[in-house]
Amino acid sequence: MNKLIQSTVLMLCLSGLAINANAATSVRLSSVVKSTGTTGNDPIRIHEELDMGDTVAARMQALENMRLEYLNGLDAESKIVLGVDVNENAGGTEKAETQAVALKSVRMDVLMNDNSTRSFTEFSSLTMALLAEGSGDAITRQPFFTLPGRTGSNNITGNEFRDNFDSTITIPVPLDMDFTQAKEVTIHVDFLDVNSKLGDPELFYDYTNGFEDLALLNDADSRYVDNVAAGILLNGDVVGEEPIPAGAPMVISLRDETVPYVEWVGYPSSTGHYLVGYEDLFPNLGDYDFNDLTVAYRVELGFDLNSQVAYVRGEAILITRGADYTHDWHLRMGVTSASGTVTESLYQPTADGHGELVGEVTTRAFNGSQIDLRGFADTKALFPAPAGCKFTNTPECDTFIQGPKYIFNIVFDTPVDPENISPAPFDPYLFVRNTNYEIHTIGQTLATQRTSMGYSASGNSGNNQTTFVDGNGFPFAMMLAKPWQPPIEGWSMEVAYPDFVNYVQTSGGQKKDWYLRPDTAKVHPSARFVWQW
Repeated sequence: MNKLIQSTVLMLCLSGLAINANAATSVRLSSVVKSTGTTGNDPIRIHEELDMGDTVAARMQALENMRLEYLNGLDAESKIVLGVDVNENAGGTEKAETQAVALKSVRMDVLMNDNSTRSFTEFSSLTMALLAEGSGDAITRQPFFTLPGRTGSNNITGNEFRDNFDSTITIPVPLDMDFTQAKEVTIHVDFLDVNSKLGDPELFYDYTNGFEDLALLNDADSRYVDNVAAGILLNGDVVGEEPIPAGAPMVISLRDETVPYVEWVGYPSSTGHYLVGYEDLFPNLGDYDFNDLTVAYRVELGFDLNSQVAYVRGEAILITRGADYTHDWHLRMGVTSASGTVTESLYQPTADGHGELVGEVTTRAFNGSQIDLRGFADTKALFPAPAGCKFTNTPECDTFIQGPKYIFNIVFDTPVDPENISPAPFDPYLFVRNTNYEIHTIGQTLATQRTSMGYSASGNSGNNQTTFVDGNGFPFAMMLAKPWQPPIEGWSMEVAYPDFVNYVQTSGGQKKDWYLRPDTAKVHPSARFVWQW
């Protein structure tokens, strides 16, 4: 029976729960900065960009996804980033290896659904220069943001945006901005009219060739462009080589000594979540409805230019709590003698869908062979049942409760070889406070570093409870497949999913898609089971 259940868990684990629509994709814009140095009377109309979606609502959602990706990313900034393909006259002081323009102004106007307008005029790039504006006798120099670039593609090819775009423009966006509540978004870009009669540096930063192509960049692509620093560094994207200055005159670099580059790889996918359910009466099987606690989670590994893991980030959301007991939910990752810092935060959902921070954002150090994250402490307090219900999102109650969200970010002191990180889906385990037992999925071992991570020791070893199946091989923690509808309290898996028994009895040979055909009277209605936010 153990082998059967292991194969069941493996199948479910590999299927994942790919329903996250929040992945951000870079988009080349149809608008350009014209040879006159401005978008002029034809600004960038994000709401009309067909490559962002078939409808205005879809385009606004795509823009919001970009903002959220930056907000949840390495720098935790609410912003939109434009990529610019600098296309200037490679003559005189400008040449193919280094050329540039300067920015006069950038403005983003947002027309909300209620017809109110919000305008944002703050912007920045990663370089500046002291320049005289205008013509004639203008000689007073002031700092202006600049956009350096170079002719031709970058050294690492295969990505349209990383090959062809040179500089970035960052537009900060307030945290309360929600582009899904907008119907029009326009961006105006104006280059600086420099006094080129003065020669350099003004002559270097004039706009003489245009058109400059534009793109909306996601986090990975914008970091790559910033890391390469085209027009400033000649080989910024060559692994193992010291970058060589490209010779842009009087450039003031605002970039860090090393702009962190990261390529995120998501597990179970770039858009999906794992789903895991628990029976908390371990070592007794209980009612086997697998809704004592149900959690959705995802993990992303951040790779540097040397294909080493420099960062890890992820999130988890509570979905059901059908238990009298209370628990702590953990996510454990094995590493090989690594050190670094973990930043963690917990949010409760709000009516506007943005969430409210619970407590404070915490940062702590780790050093060892396990990273043991306690995402949810005391689930009964965090996820109480609505009025009139005994449990949360398991009985037939009219009220569905959106679960809290846990977010974490890990920064390694020294990047880690991915071979030295335990494989996905990692180890999502439950610590039951009432019994002092850990509950893991099949194949996982006890969390031996609980105390070193600041958690109390469990009682599993002392009571010889180190395997997480009952006498017949049924697990107490199981990865679940989409579309999952948890059984209503008291209905077992075998009853709520009639084909499950046949699947088990045939060692997985029949009814492999048993989870697609629940007894709808015995599972939580899918129309009310929308947990993601």
